[in-house]
Amino acid sequence: MEAIELDILDVVLDSSVPHLSAFLADTTDFGVVASSPLSSGSDEQPAPRRKRRHVDRPKAELLYLRTKHDELAAQLQVLQDESASMLPSNTSPWRSRAQDQAHLTQRCLQENACLKSHVADQLKVIEALEKVLHKRPKVSSFQTATNLWRQCILAATEREASLEQLLKHQYERLDSEWIRLGMYDNKNGAPLHKMFVQTIDERYVTLNYAGRMTRALDFRGMSDVFWDFKTGKRGASQQILQFFHPRLIYSRYGSETVI
Repeated sequence: MEAIELDILDVVLDSSVPHLSAFLADTTDFGVVASSPLSSGSDEQPAPRRKRRHVDRPKAELLYLRTKHDELAAQLQVLQDESASMLPSNTSPWRSRAQDQAHLTQRCLQENACLKSHVADQLKVIEALEKVLHKRPKVSSFQTATNLWRQCILAATEREASLEQLLKHQYERLDSEWIRLGMYDNKNGAPLHKMFVQTIDERYVTLNYAGRMTRALDFRGMSDVFWDFKTGKRGASQQILQFFHPRLIYSRYGSETVI
């Protein structure tokens, strides 16, 4: 049998009986459900029918939709009559122009809201980039010679001033570093040897050694021995690279480590 396809809106708006009958022909309430007969030689019992769920009848649904359509059409006609009575008959071009302007205004408001959303997203991206730049200043600026002394690197100029700043910085950190390395923990003066790796500025790795030992010398005597050792007066592994004044030198110490 050829299937008949109808639009639900055409059926609702059309009150002809043939169209309604054709639309409701396939439903279980109005149509005839064909069943295939059992073969004569089979002893099998027919399967029990499933209990159908309760559904609204299509006829009642169509009646409700038609009633709703009539109500909305009546409301639309009333609104059109009221708007027409408020304007003179000779202002129809201006009325059309006003309607066009109202549509354009609504469209502009929608586009404005969309643009505001895009601008807000861009501001979030800019804020995130600013946070990254403030967190990592080296991304936006090159390393200058004024900051090299913090990495124990002397520039080509102002080497003495850089050394003075470096020594002052190390002296101010002396107490905190001794506490961190546990130099004050052992009260009996037992020797201490520590070696650890430290990362500086996420680009440089340094190998650090901390040692503690006891000698039968006072502070002044030990400082003189240590200064003589650093100035190269004792030992061949010490090399003075630059002499600034009697209390400040730039030297290099060479040592071999067996692993």
